Amino acid sequence: MWRYVFVLLLSLLSIYSGRAQDEAPSPSGTILFLSTRDGSPELYAMSANDEAVQRLTENDLSETWAAFSPDGQHIAFIVRGSDERDGLYIMQSDGTDVHRLTPGVINGEPSWSADSQRLVFTRCGEIVDCVALVIDLDGVLYPLANSGYAAWSPDGEWIVLNRQGDNREIYFVSPNGDAHRPVTANTPTTGFRYLRWSTDGQTLSYWAQDDEQDTDQWTLTMLDVETQSVRCQAQAQQHVAIFWGDWSPDGQSFAFFSQNQGQLSLQVINSACEVQAEIEQIGWPVWSPDGEMLLVIRNRDGLIDMYLVNLGGETLYQLTDDHAIDIPMDWRP
Repeated sequence: MWRYVFVLLLSLLSIYSGRAQDEAPSPSGTILFLSTRDGSPELYAMSANDEAVQRLTENDLSETWAAFSPDGQHIAFIVRGSDERDGLYIMQSDGTDVHRLTPGVINGEPSWSADSQRLVFTRCGEIVDCVALVIDLDGVLYPLANSGYAAWSPDGEWIVLNRQGDNREIYFVSPNGDAHRPVTANTPTTGFRYLRWSTDGQTLSYWAQDDEQDTDQWTLTMLDVETQSVRCQAQAQQHVAIFWGDWSPDGQSFAFFSQNQGQLSLQVINSACEVQAEIEQIGWPVWSPDGEMLLVIRNRDGLIDMYLVNLGGETLYQLTDDHAIDIPMDWRP
């Protein structure tokens, strides 16, 4: 994922940014973000209502992804590009007790269980395929299946993953690995990426690639979890890089962004693939806990800062203003 971040960041330097309004909204909660304000990429926490910032990590590692546990007590994060120190790490939400749960090259974004006691993630080797594994907070882990992406359902009952090998399909797998339910059997699709459960657990979103179409063409698919049938598909432009996506707290809207020839574009759609908002020149959306606004990135005079916007594309407030790159990771109440 970190290589995508740097490709994105380099291209952002040529993107025009708008002006923020002076009047600030009144958001609440804690924002987790990645920043280069002190040199190397480090993790920080910001109080959304008073913008007080706390540095959580202080090392020479390359943190690339992070998320709060559902109970808000822990933060899991990935380190990549640090050779023998790569792996999945965990710490208390105040930045204390930092330790590595497991080494290796972690693919995609690990996903927390509903009870905050385990994570599912995929680890890739130089020789073997990527493998989905479940790990607890003591570092005890067990494999599920060959998979490039995996995500825990909001109720904790299932893990969705994309099986690799001759039969590349999406499966629902029980957390102990006993039950495997194919979801997308007998499809021509050759790849599935960025599996995301809606927060209400009723919809699964993912990007699919069809081997009968242009290899640069990806389709955003909404799957009804109960019936395991495709609700709708939204075609992306050709040669577009798809990045971060986030479901709204009520599970009714999905925000994602793409990049085409250095230009960012954010869309918000519902589970029927109906477009609710299109906003140019911003990306990396994270929903506010109340679902009323989006935390995004925008370039401002060659610097990448975080802003709050509404679904009309109106800039509500500029959260960061420093000579650095700031990327939002998570936002908890």
